[in-house]
Amino acid sequence: MNESPPEVRKRTWEKLHGIHAPTGLSVILKLRGLYVKIGQVLSARADFMPLQYVNCFMTLQDSVPPWPTKEAENIVREELQMSQGLNFDDVFESFGEALGSASIGQVHRAVLKPQYSNIGGYSGGRNVAIKVMHAGVEDRFLNDFK
Repeated sequence: MNESPPEVRKRTWEKLHGIHAPTGLSVILKLRGLYVKIGQVLSARADFMPLQYVNCFMTLQDSVPPWPTKEAENIVREELQMSQGLNFDDVFESFGEALGSASIGQVHRAVLKPQYSNIGGYSGGRNVAIKVMHAGVEDRFLNDFK
């Protein structure tokens, strides 16, 4: 079969996009924040992006993998101590796996200790959802927009 150069180029580019789209997704997931948002936008632009990237980045629309629970717990632990002078173990009875994850953070189920379930105007009970911003995402966003 004799192929013309444009057909060969098209097949070559399609193959390369198929190889590199998953790598692009991995980089986006590692950098998080603004890069996830950009990936989400690109996944909706089949008129602009090669189909391999659109299909690969489409997972960013509804399923960003969560960071390890221990990492999120450490962020909450540090923030509680710094901003409120409270010990994580004094406040929470349990801190569960992520319920969902997005570009700048994730949400965890937690259970407050009884003494924290009805103070300072809060009266929602002991079962709570804790929204945790990914480590360093605020600084990264500020740098990305400079």
